[in-house]
Amino acid sequence: MTEQTIQSLLSKLALLERQTGQHVSYQFFPPFEKAFQDHVAIQKAAKQVANFIGLNDLTFVVGVTKQKNNVGGHIELDRWSKEVFIEITNDTDVPIQSLGATLCHEICHKWLQVHELELPDKFENEILTDITAVFLGFGKQMLNGCKCVNQRWRKIGDKTQTITNTRNTGYLDLEQLSFVYSIVCAMRHISNTDSIVGLNAEATSAIAECDALYARYYDPRLHHLETRQEIFANIEKDIIRTQTELSILDKHLAYVKIAYCDTLEKFLGIWHNKLHSMQHKATELSERNEPDPALRFIEASLAKLHFAQLRRELDGSTRESMAYTEHATTLGQCIQNDSNLFPAPSPSMFNIVKCPHDGTQLRLPEKSGDLVVSCPICKYRFQYNTNPVSFGDQKAHQKWTWFVRVKNFFVDDSTTYTTGT
Repeated sequence: MTEQTIQSLLSKLALLERQTGQHVSYQFFPPFEKAFQDHVAIQKAAKQVANFIGLNDLTFVVGVTKQKNNVGGHIELDRWSKEVFIEITNDTDVPIQSLGATLCHEICHKWLQVHELELPDKFENEILTDITAVFLGFGKQMLNGCKCVNQRWRKIGDKTQTITNTRNTGYLDLEQLSFVYSIVCAMRHISNTDSIVGLNAEATSAIAECDALYARYYDPRLHHLETRQEIFANIEKDIIRTQTELSILDKHLAYVKIAYCDTLEKFLGIWHNKLHSMQHKATELSERNEPDPALRFIEASLAKLHFAQLRRELDGSTRESMAYTEHATTLGQCIQNDSNLFPAPSPSMFNIVKCPHDGTQLRLPEKSGDLVVSCPICKYRFQYNTNPVSFGDQKAHQKWTWFVRVKNFFVDDSTTYTTGT
């Protein structure tokens, strides 16, 4: 069984105990051993089952008729009627153990209705009914009838042919039913000796296999407060150990943010602010209408000198930018190489950007190539490329740092692309 199946079975048992446990007997209903000879015997058996679980005020009427394929029985659930109609299969080769299990299952449907317990999913509700049958004391009947193997022999000439028929009853398989039965016995302090009495060989073997695989879930020590406290203490230790690992990762992240991300953001901010001032100054000078031609000449000469100085400053900063880009490329390569933990670069990561000057969010076309973007708020113009970042050729990438492009910004005739949020 998977852990998910085990959790589902335990959760249903917890629901039953929480809602009805205080009203349930810890006794076993003795398994049916003799075949039902007639309808009177079946009615008597149904009354015994109903009375055992406190449905004495109801009258159960059992009919024997043909059922759908792989269906052992059916019950009509009328909430207000005192008569409950049940049908069971009329197949003559159905063992008494299977018929008994079917009868217990159908009557438990009524018990669940009386106690207003029902799951929205039809199949899960059938599973709950099988579990309820064990919960109410019909575990031995359900185990004996869960899987019945019938063998018969016939002569064909000089040879004897063995014919084996296996009939499965209920919605839980034998392994799951054994697990539920073992849990119920353990939680009610029923000894192993008492729990095994009355089980057939198939069921006894299934219980032994269940003990070998799942006994840790119904260890009698779970009744003791110290054992439960030990479980919670171990969980707390596991939590602390995981938190310690996460704290190490958190410190790595903090270092990367402070030493790497914050440093780069500061570097980019300083230079984008300088570039914004350069743009503003260039626009102001180009739009100034100086009537004195001699003065215009001098101002143009001063502007040429001023921007030559700035371009030399940019040339010096390009080396710093390339150093940062080299580290960024190395880090990006490491991240990209582990696709199980980190996503690969994709166009959607790069088509929404913030204006480097005032932080306005801008949406750009994916895989656009080189763009000159103009912020609609602060009017800062900056170059951007929405193609996904690539780490294939680090040296080629360094040749195209944004600082190199910025140097040519004032002399290129690139098409300006403006977008807003």
